[in-house]
Amino acid sequence: MVITNVAIFTNDPENPFISRGYVEIHGKIIRKVGTMEEYKGSKDEVFDGSDAILIPGLVNAHFSLYNSVYNLALRKNLEGIVGTDYLERLVRYFKELKWDELEVYSIEVGVLLSQINGITTIFGPIFDSETTSPDTIMQIAEKYGVRLVTGPVIYKENLDKIVEKWKNASRSELFYPVVYITELPEYSERELKKLTSLIVSGIDVILVVFDMHSDDTRCLSLYGEHLIDRLLNNGLMVPNAGIAYAGNMSETDMDIIASKQMFVIKSLRTELFAGTFKSNIADFLGRGMNVCLGSGLIDTDLLGEARGLILSERHFKGFDLKVIDYELKKTLFDNNYKLAEKFFKKGLGKIKPGYEADLALFKPRSPFSFIEKEKESLSAFIVDLSNNYYVSDVWNAGERMIESGNHTRVTREYLEKIRNRLNEIL
Repeated sequence: MVITNVAIFTNDPENPFISRGYVEIHGKIIRKVGTMEEYKGSKDEVFDGSDAILIPGLVNAHFSLYNSVYNLALRKNLEGIVGTDYLERLVRYFKELKWDELEVYSIEVGVLLSQINGITTIFGPIFDSETTSPDTIMQIAEKYGVRLVTGPVIYKENLDKIVEKWKNASRSELFYPVVYITELPEYSERELKKLTSLIVSGIDVILVVFDMHSDDTRCLSLYGEHLIDRLLNNGLMVPNAGIAYAGNMSETDMDIIASKQMFVIKSLRTELFAGTFKSNIADFLGRGMNVCLGSGLIDTDLLGEARGLILSERHFKGFDLKVIDYELKKTLFDNNYKLAEKFFKKGLGKIKPGYEADLALFKPRSPFSFIEKEKESLSAFIVDLSNNYYVSDVWNAGERMIESGNHTRVTREYLEKIRNRLNEIL
């Protein structure tokens, strides 16, 4: 396939923007990229991208797949609760929820909503249920044609069960198993060794830290050790592993995490909603940390998360757009793609020959969506793209998964069946 007459944000520093160009796809790979003046025609299928903007398919570094249907984040039974208590209470509610088939449907809905927002790789936790297994999730990834890095939330009560169920999890070109570890101060030496056994078996871990200071205080009271030392001594601070939220860290914590080149995953709108937000991205990046952006609990709108970064850095830090542009480039693009490449070992995140053909095509929302496509700042481009354009088509590894807003592999009848069943369950 060849996409023609399209504005292209390539994310390639050597050729960042083409105002009217073409992209030729061969199999799973981008074969050619250039201006329409350079285009020589093709015998392949041609897609006319007039008035549209093409960007690399997005990577969502943290989306709460379990919250896709049962959106507890916005339910009344958590009104009046803010701060770390809010997030901890949320985890408790989900731990007690009877998931059964709801978990599978929640993953499927989350995947579909992500794809229609231009996301081609999803990282995110689930809660374990009898109906979910590594094989089940791999089948969902294959069905929808999306890269899925996911696995269960671990806590003391389910530790042994999850280790047994996931330690030999298979992986594929589209699925990579991970686990999300909560309640970090609570684990005994035996339990920490159990967690380490997952790493030894090849399962990656993502540490969930809502408030490092309070977790550290709790760890000191239980075991007489600082949490960061306890995690280091037990082999859980693995180079290139992940830390989600990363709230309220000390200078020492940040330096150790930076030295391990761990991926620090921030969901700013979730933190703002919960009341735990700290404007610390500049501090993290300044230490050379791999800071990534994820949409978190709220929705699958990763560009909305980028807007949250722009607004929060202006409000809390007073940064000018050049600084914010740098933060956007590192978090939304460079580090998110670096994280995905770590798992899937493919060239991702650039519209450039030789890279995987993961693409998202945005069309104008109205006849008045005539923004200048090449902006002076990345911030302005992101805001205009998310406000004035919508995702129409998405390619993952060269295959069009979303066509004019509809999934090409999943029928409307199947989606109607899911909706009807969810109405019965909920």
